[in-house]
Amino acid sequence: MVKEAISDIKKFWDFLWNDESIWGWLVSLAVIFIFIKFIFFPGLSAVLGTNLPLVVVESESMSHQAFIFGEFEPWWNEHHQWYQERGITKQEARMWTLKSGLEKGDIAAVVGYRNSEPRIGDIIVFNAGQIHPIIHRIINIEERNGETYYSTKGDGNSDQISLDRDIKRDQIIGRAILKLPKLGWIKLLVVQIF
Repeated sequence: MVKEAISDIKKFWDFLWNDESIWGWLVSLAVIFIFIKFIFFPGLSAVLGTNLPLVVVESESMSHQAFIFGEFEPWWNEHHQWYQERGITKQEARMWTLKSGLEKGDIAAVVGYRNSEPRIGDIIVFNAGQIHPIIHRIINIEERNGETYYSTKGDGNSDQISLDRDIKRDQIIGRAILKLPKLGWIKLLVVQIF
C-alpha cells in the first residue's frame, strides 16, 4: 500500500513537471495557486505576524525618484524644509528603515508589531477606509485623551493627505522592513490588463 502511494506521488510529480499538454499546464497552475494561497501566504503571515506580509507599492507617494533604488541625499535636499519645520533632522531621517523610500512596483515585506510599538520613521501599512491599505512613513506620534494617534506622509508627497492624520493603533497592519525592487510590476500589469 505504501509502495502504491509512493508510485502515485511519483506519477503525479512527473505529470506536473513533464506533461506539456494543456491539462498539465492547468493542473500545474492550480497546484501553484493552492500552494501560494493556502501554504506560502499563511506561513509567511504566521512568521511575520501580520495578515498582509507582502505589499505591492501601487503609487509613487513613497518615491525618491529612482529607477530601482532611491537615494537619500537628493530626496532630503528637495524635502528637508517640510521635515525640519516639524522637528525631524537629517540625522534622524538617515536612521530610518528604508530611508531611500519605495518605488511604484516594489514589493514591501511587512512585519506586525508583536513586541514593539510604531516609531517615527517607520513605514507602516494601515487601513484608511480605502479599497487598498496605504503605505506611508510615520512622521508624528501624539497622545490625546489616553489614546495614541499616528500621522504619516508619503516620502514623495509634498505634504500630508487627509488620510495621513489621526491613524489609530488598530488601523496599523504592520511595518515595512525590506523591499524587493520592481517585482510587484507583474501584479500591477496583470491588474491593469484585466
